[in-house]
Amino acid sequence: MKKVVIILSTYNGHKYLREQIDSLLKQTYKNIVINVRDDGSKDDTLDILKEYEKEGKIKIISSHTNLGVIDSYKELLKHCTKGDYYAFCDQDDIWKENKITLAVQALSKINDDNVPVLYASNYEIYDSSGHYVSESGLGEKIPSFPKALMETLAPGMTMVFNETMRKMLVSTLSPKCVLHDGWATLIASGLGKVYYDSTSTVCYRRHDASVTSSSSTLFGQFKELLGKEHWSNLKMILTYFEECYGSSLKEKDLKLLKLFTSKKTFIRQLKKAFYLGRYKDNVIKDILFRIVFLLYYI
Repeated sequence: MKKVVIILSTYNGHKYLREQIDSLLKQTYKNIVINVRDDGSKDDTLDILKEYEKEGKIKIISSHTNLGVIDSYKELLKHCTKGDYYAFCDQDDIWKENKITLAVQALSKINDDNVPVLYASNYEIYDSSGHYVSESGLGEKIPSFPKALMETLAPGMTMVFNETMRKMLVSTLSPKCVLHDGWATLIASGLGKVYYDSTSTVCYRRHDASVTSSSSTLFGQFKELLGKEHWSNLKMILTYFEECYGSSLKEKDLKLLKLFTSKKTFIRQLKKAFYLGRYKDNVIKDILFRIVFLLYYI
């Protein structure tokens, strides 16, 4: 039976932490190990973790210096228990009991240790009180490298991946990546394999501060795309990705990547706008991206 190592980084997460950990312990798949690193919490998060560790239910990674989310996960990836598969976990969601079972079944079908393999899934959205809001809207997502260039294909708490991916994340994960889950989808879609499961495996808790986010509407998303900060961050990420893995990409994927990392020209903008593949699964959103490419020299 394959061993799955769940890696959880916490920070001031006492309010929902027990509910999250208890959902991990209720998994129908039993060969799991839970590794946790606290990132310098000021509340009683660490005390809660020590209770679970004392009962033999989790293992705490010793360092508790505040590193920030990316470096905290990188420390976990470096020092976690050796396993066959690894799963990112947030501190305030609830996992459905069959999450790991579904992931292992999917990954076992691919069974390729020579490349980074990533499982990701749909999820359900709940408010901060635990009331159901909606499905994530990801639906039947078809993962691809062009789509991974434009967005994180799925959030980290849905992801399970192989040892090859773990090693690559340890090697290149840095603040330049902005977030660990987006970096993982870039690596897997460009250099390996992605399995997307339309089944919801996680109850994602969306907190009050994010409920009315402008990016939740189509207009809000378009407005965000018009901001220079979005594209400067994206260029930083993709430039770093090219530095790390450009030489290993397929020729067609490298050509597309270079359209976003090379010096901007009108011709490159046209090539991005009229690229024959899809940047987004949603047709309207895909068109919005192409309009922005024509409006701006990114």
